Amino acid sequence: MCATTLILILLLVFIAVLIIIYSPVKLTRYISGGKNDSGDDDTEKNRDNLPDREVAECYLLHDGKIIAQPRERYIMYPGGGVDEGESVTDAAEREIMEEVGAVLSRPLKIMTTIEWDWMPEWADNPKRKLRYTQYRGERVYFLLGYVDKLVEPTSTEGDAWTGEVHSDINELIELHAKLSEQDHPNTKCYRTTQMAMMNFLLELLSNK
Repeated sequence: MCATTLILILLLVFIAVLIIIYSPVKLTRYISGGKNDSGDDDTEKNRDNLPDREVAECYLLHDGKIIAQPRERYIMYPGGGVDEGESVTDAAEREIMEEVGAVLSRPLKIMTTIEWDWMPEWADNPKRKLRYTQYRGERVYFLLGYVDKLVEPTSTEGDAWTGEVHSDINELIELHAKLSEQDHPNTKCYRTTQMAMMNFLLELLSNK
């Protein structure tokens, strides 16, 4: 058995254990109470029937680093929503070209998937407020990719990243751990899977 296959098996086992640990959060699909725009109490009873928005989140290796950008309360990875009629990998390839201009050296690979519910405070801008009425939360596909080179991003809607797009994996793992201390219960499984992916990337790089 080759080292890469063994690492992949260990990652999948690790993620399975984490899902079991956090299954009360995920399976009960914790929902916070809130108020609607009119100020009336909103029990969100109808949210159980809404679909999840499908999202691709890409973990791209380039020159020994990952393409990601730390933000104030989260870490941004290339990716975005899957449009109607698109496959997950097609959506991911479109998004990474629009945002960071990443030309891949091999096809993207879906590593795992999670689902999580949005909470009322997640809808903190007009775009999110609209989506909050349409979707219950997200089904996030985590993809692994290798970048050959970076070219000019193709976004015409202002989605292209600015500044340095490469980040040190060890530094991001430490930042994830720090940010996780303030995570909402809904996002714990999401954060844990992100950290598992980062540790997997470290193992890949160390076995090159």
